[in-house]
Amino acid sequence: MESKVISVFLEKLGEDLVERGVITTSQLEQARQEREGSGENLGEVLVRLGFSNQQKINKYIGDGLDIPSIELAHYDIDSAIAEMIEEDTARKYRIIPMFEIEDVITIAMVDPFDIFAIEKMQGITGKIIEPVLASESDVLNAIDSFWGEKNRLDEFMDELAIDTGSDGSNDPADETGNSDAEVDDRPIIKLVDSIFSDAVLKGASDIHIEPESDLVRIRYRIDGVLQDISKVDYGHHAAISTRIKYMAKMDIGQRRVPQDGKIHQSIEKRKIDFRVSTYPVVYGEKIVLRILDLKSVRVKLDDLGFDGEVIDDYREIAGLSNGVVLVTGPTGSGKTTTLYATLNG
Repeated sequence: MESKVISVFLEKLGEDLVERGVITTSQLEQARQEREGSGENLGEVLVRLGFSNQQKINKYIGDGLDIPSIELAHYDIDSAIAEMIEEDTARKYRIIPMFEIEDVITIAMVDPFDIFAIEKMQGITGKIIEPVLASESDVLNAIDSFWGEKNRLDEFMDELAIDTGSDGSNDPADETGNSDAEVDDRPIIKLVDSIFSDAVLKGASDIHIEPESDLVRIRYRIDGVLQDISKVDYGHHAAISTRIKYMAKMDIGQRRVPQDGKIHQSIEKRKIDFRVSTYPVVYGEKIVLRILDLKSVRVKLDDLGFDGEVIDDYREIAGLSNGVVLVTGPTGSGKTTTLYATLNG
């Protein structure tokens, strides 16, 4: 349920939308009749009837109340920030922490005037909270994607532990003669797919799978920093390695020389490329996967979040007929994305 501020503001919604030509007078009257006894606000009814969409409604609210309105699909969630709260808290307050800049955490909220949610976040994080308005469907989808994938990864780890005694899950040769359709329910394949999805949803630029004496360490590079994500029993390393090499069309029988390959995947309706490198180490093969989200090649300079004056200066420099522009930064900082955005304008 929205705050009193938004409720009062929405009472003016209908007439203003008619004046702007967004809806007709007859559509407004129909929406008001539908609203009676439904428990919905006018904006929700207009969306349900197809007379408007949630993005337009939120933009109207944001402009009128001087609150930024966003579409969450255009943003990557910083997993380290989102994980500062529990899934139950996110669902209770209908919020998703997005990112932190200079001790200010930006949070997408269905109701950015929910003072209880803001105070809760301040208490948990000890940071300044900057709320932005997002649609309920966007927020809930983000919660489902983030925590849902995290929970699935944990479930597959548990399933692997139970399945350790099974011959098939630890026999890498077993994957060479079966199609994906035949083995898609196997724990190893579920685990690998889940690692890929989890890394993409957390905004990782690389996945590192590193065998040690008694375990396999899984790490993601996020914002240029390698972070430990999970550990798997060493007995599963050969099967994980074989699965990834099979997907990358690499020689699964060759483990003593470095290899390179590519994997093309569709994750959350996004086309993702993985550049795969394997090389021998003391306890087996280390695998590094570089993640390239193909949506980044369509991004424009205005989507990068730079200050307007900086963008204008950069456009002017990039448009010069001669000279050199250096784009530098650590791994995963956005160098490739910046270059694609420069080409796209």
